[in-house]
Amino acid sequence: RFNNEPIDDTLVINGNRLAGKVALVTGAHKGIGYAIAKRLLQDGAKVIITGRNEEQLNKSVEKLNTPNVSYIKWDISDTDKCADYFKKAIRIYGTIDILVNNAGVTTDRKTRVPFEAMDKKHIHYVHDINTIGTRRMCIEYANNSTCGTILNIISNTGVRPAQDAYFTSKWAL
Repeated sequence: RFNNEPIDDTLVINGNRLAGKVALVTGAHKGIGYAIAKRLLQDGAKVIITGRNEEQLNKSVEKLNTPNVSYIKWDISDTDKCADYFKKAIRIYGTIDILVNNAGVTTDRKTRVPFEAMDKKHIHYVHDINTIGTRRMCIEYANNSTCGTILNIISNTGVRPAQDAYFTSKWAL
């Protein structure tokens, strides 16, 4: 906002802006996904977090310390099971109003595989989660909802020259 513009009070986070809404956040047991889930809870939403590590998911739910958060151990790269997991998620709170596709992987930056040296295994590991899994989540959300919001978390690497499969997966999104 510019210095001479009045503050729009409707944009102030008041703790109930998302009351009655249910959000599903993938890859939310730590990092950006955890922060997104925490903010959604602060804004009044009920939240389902997902990830591949059940121990970390359980710790995150305990740390958030509210009955308005649940978790499902869910690997979004397993697209054959996505429809079943989506139905399971809907049963928790009765609906999903917001889908946040945050799950993503990359390789260790110290051992980053150059673009020209990417092998099939590396490409599929990254793209199966970052691109194909995210796409499947969008499809399942559309199949199970009449309206709502999808937020796909990507990266500025999607507009930079490709250095590895992470960059190309973000280009695809």
